[in-house]
Amino acid sequence: MSYNMNTGAITEIAPPAYTGVNASLAFSISGNGSYIAGTSGNSTQPYIWSATSGMNVVPLPAGTSTAGLRSVNDAGWAVGTAGGRYAAPFLYANGTTYTLANQITNLGDWNFTTTTSAASMGIDDNGDITGWAMLDGTAHAYLLTPVPEPSSYALMLGGLLVVGGGARRRRRA
Repeated sequence: MSYNMNTGAITEIAPPAYTGVNASLAFSISGNGSYIAGTSGNSTQPYIWSATSGMNVVPLPAGTSTAGLRSVNDAGWAVGTAGGRYAAPFLYANGTTYTLANQITNLGDWNFTTTTSAASMGIDDNGDITGWAMLDGTAHAYLLTPVPEPSSYALMLGGLLVVGGGARRRRRA
């Protein structure tokens, strides 16, 4: 349940509607209080709940059978760890589930894919993700920071050119 201390309202966070799901466990609330992230009582189905959209079941990453979300940010993006043969740290954003290993362009000696010792545990409002994974056979903490796509840089450059052109024209006048 969710309790709003400003209004005194109590809201039930019902378990996801899946066969065999008997409870909902909440692990995180966004900084603005809009989202709650967790998993079903038997850890088979992660979810994000909000007062405006209710229960949203998060799809499991491919090849996994269990999962739970551990952190959610103000945009409703959440991170967690799925399981199966190996652990699969993942991100859920804008209706899509992404394994972290598939989003990192150069893993180097980091192992996010063939180990049971990998997890994603936190996400902030900038999209920075924390957790742990194996590096050279030892578990290490990580911080993943998103890098803007080239199209974002092009859009930003275009905006700067427009602003600069306007300032230049004003100086001439």
